[in-house]
Amino acid sequence: MEASPTQETGSTQRRTRGGILSRPARSIGLIVLAAAGALAVWAIAVPGLGSPLTVSFGPGLDQTVTPAAVGATAAGAGLLAWGLLAVLTRASARKGRTVWKAVAVTAAVLSLAAPVTAGTAVDVKLALAFMHLVVAAVLITGLPRSAAPVENLQGPSPSPADER
Repeated sequence: MEASPTQETGSTQRRTRGGILSRPARSIGLIVLAAAGALAVWAIAVPGLGSPLTVSFGPGLDQTVTPAAVGATAAGAGLLAWGLLAVLTRASARKGRTVWKAVAVTAAVLSLAAPVTAGTAVDVKLALAFMHLVVAAVLITGLPRSAAPVENLQGPSPSPADER
C-alpha cells in the first residue's frame, strides 16, 4: 500500500489517509497520556497503601486526593503548558522552545514542593511526587515535539548549479 501524500497547512500537518495526526491532536493526546499516567500511579498507590491518598494542609484541613482531582490537575497543567509553548514558539520558534523547557523544568521542580511539604505519611508523599514526575516527564519530553516545526531561518542551501 502506498503512503498518501502529506499536506502542510499552516502549523498543522495531516495526511488524508494514514497515521500522521495533526499537531494539536498530538498535543491533546500527550495531555491525555500525562493524565492517564498520573491516574495509573493513583490506581497503584491507593490499593498499595490500603487507604486513600490524604494530605493535610494544617489542623482540620485534610484533603483526599481523588481520581477526578488527579485527572483534572494533570490535564490543567498540560493545557497551561501547551498554551505557554504556543505563545513562546510564536514569538521565536527556537528560543521559545528553550525558554519553555526552562520554565517547564522549573515548574516541575517547584510542583514537588506540595507533596513534600504536605503533612502526610512518607508513602503518600512518594506517591504524590511520582504523579508529579510522570506528568512532567510526559509533557516536557512530548509537547515540544508536537509543536510547530522550527523553520530554517537561513533559507534553502544554494545548489552548485545556482553558483554558476
